[in-house]
Amino acid sequence: MEDKVDLLAITGSDWRGKNHQFEALFDYATIGILVTDHSGIILNFNKYAEIQFGCNKGEIIGNTVEKLIPISLHSIHRGHWEEFYKHPEPRRMGEGRD
Repeated sequence: MEDKVDLLAITGSDWRGKNHQFEALFDYATIGILVTDHSGIILNFNKYAEIQFGCNKGEIIGNTVEKLIPISLHSIHRGHWEEFYKHPEPRRMGEGRD
C-alpha cells in the first residue's frame, strides 16, 4: 500500500480575497493545499505544498495539476480528476485509491 500525500485539494475559483482569515490559514497550514479551477488549472499553492513538491508557487500557478505527478500517470490521473469533479468533496490526495 502506498503512503498518501498529506495534501488537500480545494476546488473553486472565487475564493481569492474574500476572507483574510482563510488566507492566513491557507498560507500557514501544516499540510499542502492547492486550489484549482474546474479544468485542473492551479490557482493557488500554499507554502507547505511548496515544501512537499520542491517547487515554488510561481512555477506552479497556471499549470494543470498533472505537472505535479509523473508523466506515466497523467491519463489515469485525468480520469480520477474528472470523477472527482462529478462529486467534489475535500479529501486527501489518493484517498480511496488503494
